Amino acid sequence: MNEAQLGISRSYADKIQSSNREAVGVVLLLLDCGCIRAAPFDCRGELLGRAALLRVIAGDKRRICQKCRKDEGNNPARIQESTVLWFQPCSFSKREKEKMAKRILSGAGTR
Repeated sequence: MNEAQLGISRSYADKIQSSNREAVGVVLLLLDCGCIRAAPFDCRGELLGRAALLRVIAGDKRRICQKCRKDEGNNPARIQESTVLWFQPCSFSKREKEKMAKRILSGAGTR
Protein backbone atom coordinates (compact mmCIF):
# COMPACT_ATOMS: atom_id res chain seq x y z
CA MET A 1 0.00 0.00 0.00
CA ASN A 2 1.44 3.38 -0.96
CA GLU A 3 1.35 6.57 1.13
CA ALA A 4 -1.79 7.96 -0.55
CA GLN A 5 -3.68 4.68 -0.10
CA LEU A 6 -2.56 4.45 3.53
CA GLY A 7 -3.70 8.03 4.16
CA ILE A 8 -7.15 7.41 2.66
CA SER A 9 -7.45 4.17 4.64
CA ARG A 10 -6.52 5.85 7.92
CA SER A 11 -8.99 8.69 7.29
CA TYR A 12 -11.76 6.15 6.66
CA ALA A 13 -10.80 4.19 9.79
CA ASP A 14 -10.80 7.38 11.91
CA LYS A 15 -14.26 8.27 10.62
CA ILE A 16 -15.58 4.78 11.41
CA GLN A 17 -14.01 4.74 14.87
CA SER A 18 -15.62 8.05 15.79
CA SER A 19 -19.04 7.21 14.34
CA ASN A 20 -19.56 3.50 15.06
CA ARG A 21 -19.17 2.35 18.66
CA GLU A 22 -19.58 -1.32 17.72
CA ALA A 23 -16.58 -1.31 15.37
CA VAL A 24 -13.26 -2.64 16.70
CA GLY A 25 -11.40 -2.36 13.41
CA VAL A 26 -11.52 -2.07 9.64
CA VAL A 27 -10.69 -4.64 6.98
CA LEU A 28 -8.92 -3.25 3.89
CA LEU A 29 -8.77 -4.95 0.50
CA LEU A 30 -6.38 -3.37 -2.00
CA LEU A 31 -7.61 -3.97 -5.55
CA ASP A 32 -5.49 -4.38 -8.67
CA CYS A 33 -6.56 -0.90 -9.87
CA GLY A 34 -5.37 0.87 -6.70
CA CYS A 35 -8.83 1.39 -5.22
CA ILE A 36 -9.54 -0.02 -1.76
CA ARG A 37 -12.61 -1.80 -0.40
CA ALA A 38 -12.97 -1.16 3.31
CA ALA A 39 -15.44 -2.30 5.93
CA PRO A 40 -15.70 -2.03 9.71
CA PHE A 41 -16.17 -5.14 11.83
CA ASP A 42 -17.31 -5.83 15.39
CA CYS A 43 -15.83 -7.79 18.31
CA ARG A 44 -17.27 -11.04 16.91
CA GLY A 45 -15.53 -10.52 13.58
CA GLU A 46 -18.77 -9.73 11.77
CA LEU A 47 -18.73 -7.02 9.10
CA LEU A 48 -20.92 -4.06 9.96
CA GLY A 49 -22.85 -3.11 6.85
CA ARG A 50 -21.61 -2.89 3.30
CA ALA A 51 -18.02 -2.28 2.32
CA ALA A 52 -17.07 1.20 1.12
CA LEU A 53 -15.08 1.73 -2.05
CA LEU A 54 -12.22 4.13 -1.37
CA ARG A 55 -11.26 5.68 -4.66
CA VAL A 56 -7.84 5.79 -6.25
CA ILE A 57 -6.04 9.12 -6.34
CA ALA A 58 -5.18 10.48 -9.79
CA GLY A 59 -3.25 13.70 -9.61
CA ASP A 60 -4.87 15.78 -6.89
CA LYS A 61 -8.34 14.21 -7.14
CA ARG A 62 -9.97 10.99 -6.02
CA ARG A 63 -11.74 9.18 -8.80
CA ILE A 64 -13.40 5.85 -9.36
CA CYS A 65 -11.61 3.75 -11.94
CA GLN A 66 -13.26 2.05 -14.91
CA LYS A 67 -12.87 -1.43 -13.42
CA CYS A 68 -14.68 -0.40 -10.24
CA ARG A 69 -17.39 1.35 -12.25
CA LYS A 70 -18.14 -2.02 -13.83
CA ASP A 71 -17.96 -4.32 -10.80
CA GLU A 72 -18.09 -1.85 -7.87
CA GLY A 73 -14.87 -3.47 -6.59
CA ASN A 74 -16.75 -6.68 -5.81
CA ASN A 75 -14.54 -9.09 -7.78
CA PRO A 76 -12.48 -11.19 -5.32
CA ALA A 77 -10.03 -12.06 -8.12
CA ARG A 78 -8.93 -8.40 -8.17
CA ILE A 79 -7.74 -8.37 -4.54
CA GLN A 80 -3.97 -7.82 -4.45
CA GLU A 81 -3.44 -7.30 -0.75
CA SER A 82 -5.54 -7.43 2.40
CA THR A 83 -5.05 -6.27 5.95
CA VAL A 84 -6.88 -5.40 9.14
CA LEU A 85 -6.54 -2.12 11.03
CA TRP A 86 -7.36 -2.50 14.72
CA PHE A 87 -8.68 0.43 16.72
CA GLN A 88 -6.82 1.35 19.89
CA PRO A 89 -7.16 0.50 22.66
CA CYS A 90 -7.73 -3.12 21.71
CA SER A 91 -8.47 -5.77 24.33
CA PHE A 92 -7.70 -8.75 22.07
CA SER A 93 -4.50 -10.75 22.46
CA LYS A 94 -2.17 -11.19 19.51
CA ARG A 95 -3.46 -14.74 19.02
CA GLU A 96 -7.10 -13.59 19.12
CA LYS A 97 -6.34 -10.84 16.58
CA GLU A 98 -4.66 -13.30 14.21
CA LYS A 99 -7.56 -15.76 14.46
CA MET A 100 -10.19 -13.06 13.92
CA ALA A 101 -8.24 -11.43 11.06
CA LYS A 102 -7.98 -14.78 9.27
CA ARG A 103 -11.73 -15.30 9.62
CA ILE A 104 -12.59 -11.77 8.49
CA LEU A 105 -10.22 -11.81 5.51
CA SER A 106 -11.44 -15.21 4.31
CA GLY A 107 -14.98 -13.86 3.82
CA ALA A 108 -14.41 -10.16 3.19
CA GLY A 109 -13.84 -10.40 -0.55
CA THR A 110 -17.25 -11.90 -1.16
CA ARG A 111 -19.42 -9.17 0.39
